[in-house]
Amino acid sequence: MPEQKLQNSKSKIWILLVLVLVILLGVGGFFYWKNYLAKSNEQGGERSEPPRLFGKEDYRVEEREDGKYIVVDKVGLRAKVPEGWRVEMKNTPDAEGNEYWVDMYSENATGTSYLKRGCGISIIVTKSEEYNQEIREKIVKLKNNESLESYGIVKIIENKVVNIENKEALGWLSDVHEIAGQFTGIGVPIGLKNVLEIKASFAKGFSSQCLPIWQEFMKTIEIK
Repeated sequence: MPEQKLQNSKSKIWILLVLVLVILLGVGGFFYWKNYLAKSNEQGGERSEPPRLFGKEDYRVEEREDGKYIVVDKVGLRAKVPEGWRVEMKNTPDAEGNEYWVDMYSENATGTSYLKRGCGISIIVTKSEEYNQEIREKIVKLKNNESLESYGIVKIIENKVVNIENKEALGWLSDVHEIAGQFTGIGVPIGLKNVLEIKASFAKGFSSQCLPIWQEFMKTIEIK
């Protein structure tokens, strides 16, 4: 009996680890996209260049009288950090070189692979002509009233075209996952080779608290 309990415990741990991995692949899609393209190139695929995240020096925190702002000059982005939130620079564990994004967390946010409490917002800028084109194609499909396929364990319940500073963006909202909570975000093709992604995560049970903060944050976004 003790051995059976130990095996069951190990099985639950592995299931949780796999679940977290699938969630990251489904919602934090840029990690999977990067690895997929790299593998495609090795196998002689048609894709010519894997996407790369912007470097650490491309992001900066600007202090103003009314608060902190995240600025990415290369894509003309300026967005206000929600009051009282902390800002962290992150890079992929397997990053080859200087590839980063910005995470922002509410004061009550806890968790590592996914939030257990509170709210989070990420700003990710990717350089990839093919990814840029893919986002544009999805926007066209939505404007033609076509549906989009959804990948990953987190179900996307809404896709729509949104306008940010006169730029068309792909907007999406997920269902509430029993462990990882809820996610929402936008993907903005910038020029022909860059994609600006802004994603929010709400811990389970915190959507009603986080969604209004996300909506106010969206109003602060400037893309010139």
